[in-house]
Amino acid sequence: MLLRLAGLLIIFILIAWHEVPPLRREKLHRELAAFIVLMVIVFTLSALQVMGVHVPNPLKVGQRVNKAILGLLGISRPTGL
Repeated sequence: MLLRLAGLLIIFILIAWHEVPPLRREKLHRELAAFIVLMVIVFTLSALQVMGVHVPNPLKVGQRVNKAILGLLGISRPTGL
């Protein structure tokens, strides 16, 4: 497991090494911040999966939120979808 985590870390470092310098050179600070936030989220989820932790499907969360919002608005779910 530790070897897999090290491999994952190396892959993410290589991706950052490739993507970050052009963003810094072009002074795209917002894009760099968004890239870092997304990389941290994706690395965390990937590391949890490598460690064998059950990670819930994000689509299920989106479906629950969508159902709750539609319920609050009084809109029923279309049939046949």
